[in-house]
Amino acid sequence: MLRSDLEITTWAKINDSCSISAEVEGGDLVVRFAGQLDNFEVLFTPASLDQLIAAATEGRALLSA
Repeated sequence: MLRSDLEITTWAKINDSCSISAEVEGGDLVVRFAGQLDNFEVLFTPASLDQLIAAATEGRALLSA
């Protein structure tokens, strides 16, 4: 069985009306994106959550530039 750091390749557009929630599951964080018809969940380890925060912070600064 092949294993990698990323289990699936996909994309999602998160609109302003998307509900975003989070909850702890074991030692990880589950982030849920819920729309009217579709739902998407991402499970983050603490280290991967730190990477997301850093990338999102950098991306937000680029959007504001």
